[in-house]
Amino acid sequence: RKYIGDGYVLCADMPPNHFLLKGAKYLLIGKNNSLPLLQKDPREWAENTNTQRFIVQPPSNGIRKSLFAKLCAGTTANNCLYPTTVVLDETVPCTGDECNADTLRTVQVGDSGMYYE
Repeated sequence: RKYIGDGYVLCADMPPNHFLLKGAKYLLIGKNNSLPLLQKDPREWAENTNTQRFIVQPPSNGIRKSLFAKLCAGTTANNCLYPTTVVLDETVPCTGDECNADTLRTVQVGDSGMYYE
């Protein structure tokens, strides 16, 4: 039999830190909008104070190969450009909380309030 999902990798079969691998795609969803646009989540999810929000911070060691650097795309952490679409051109190393995450729904870039999914 052939099913719609045949040939797609199950979420449980994704490699660790798959969101940091070369080819991972991030779409800008704007300022102060933590709900994903391409996935359906209930409104309560955004308003739930117990939901953990994922915030990428600039690495303390200044490594330009970081998820923050790729999403910020600026010359400094205070001068971000926030491209509308980011496709990782290389695998980036995990830093901080990224190393313990199994998947990301939305990502806030620093304290800017700008979100990607």
